[in-house]
Amino acid sequence: MNGVFAWTRRVALDQKGSIAIKFALAVPVIALLSVGAVDLMAVSATHGQLQSIADNAALAGARSLTLAADKVLAEQRAENFVKAEISQWPGAPKYTETYTVIEDKAGRRLRVTLNGHRPSFFGSMLPPGGWNFTVDATASPVGQTPLCAIGTGGNNLNGISTVGASRLTAPDCMVHSNSNIVVKNTARITASAVQTVRAASSSGISPSAGQGAVPIEDPFASMAFPSLNACKAQNSNPGQGNPIIYSDNKTHYLAPGRHCFPIEVRNATVLVLQPGEHFFYKNFSLIGRGKLRGDDVFLFFDHGSDPRFSGPWIGIDLGGRKSGTYAGMVMATIAGNQPDISIPGGQVRRLLGVVYVRNGFLMVNGTGVAAEASDWTVVVAREIQLEQNASLRINADYENSDVPVPAGVGPNGGIMTGTRLTN
Repeated sequence: MNGVFAWTRRVALDQKGSIAIKFALAVPVIALLSVGAVDLMAVSATHGQLQSIADNAALAGARSLTLAADKVLAEQRAENFVKAEISQWPGAPKYTETYTVIEDKAGRRLRVTLNGHRPSFFGSMLPPGGWNFTVDATASPVGQTPLCAIGTGGNNLNGISTVGASRLTAPDCMVHSNSNIVVKNTARITASAVQTVRAASSSGISPSAGQGAVPIEDPFASMAFPSLNACKAQNSNPGQGNPIIYSDNKTHYLAPGRHCFPIEVRNATVLVLQPGEHFFYKNFSLIGRGKLRGDDVFLFFDHGSDPRFSGPWIGIDLGGRKSGTYAGMVMATIAGNQPDISIPGGQVRRLLGVVYVRNGFLMVNGTGVAAEASDWTVVVAREIQLEQNASLRINADYENSDVPVPAGVGPNGGIMTGTRLTN
């Protein structure tokens, strides 16, 4: 009997020793797993925070693309954002960075890639060399702002200038200058967005103008206009003699085509331009209480002609071409520094379409608000000038107009104003 008890006691002691040994062997494994789990959690948190930084850096940088700014600026803004976030992150990982602006048929996008490194426990033995991970974010502009005023600029010229108490108002579209934007006295420019390649006045512009924008090429630089040399055979007078005068206070209708002689509309006479293209070889003058009206029309002023809209009681009401070569255009001139087109403020009720002054100035002067009754207007001129108490209202109701918007302007040439992640 005593032998049985002795044997049982020996077995029990052997089992206790085995358990102790097993436990002793298990403790390091458990500790290793626990430390590893904590390390993995830290790595996961680091990865998530670095991904968040990459996402927001891409969004911040892509905002520069919405202003048509140079792609280098977008990359720099993303880099600055990353550096600022990392500097405020205790225990931030080491990282390398890549910033790339992608330009293809899908548009412009900014890609931010951050390669992070974090040491692992046991002197980066597990895994060997520490933890390496990569985060990637791409953001693109969204939400379009139509382009409705372009000052193409030139040497020693301001693309857009407003002086006196004048106003340029474009609440639903963008105003752009390839050179400077100058606002003096109590004048103001108000738009959905304002940007300039060079500098802009610090006050009088709302919202503040984005500076350093990429130049926007003249969207109509390649548009061809017919020669009016054939008019020389009809009008031997090289000056402005032999004008056709409408002054009987009645309504007259002018068929489209070449108009080789100067035209004057006086007194309370109304001249209605019939649908089509009207090419003026010599001056067109609207004087006194004269009125100029027309729908589905395009007015072109050749070298040597000059649109003279003068007098506090004249009236202009024009809608641009609905089809054909000049669809969407309402008025244009291209030759030399002259002629310029001068718009007398409130005397211009409607100017629906594109007003294009390739090598000259569009001047808005006098008093009142020009083009206020237009569904939409686009102005492209070497310089856009407003003075005195005049205002130019640029509307952007493109959908409700039967005058199509040409490529390169309005919603067909606008910029994006928001950003979104694309991956």
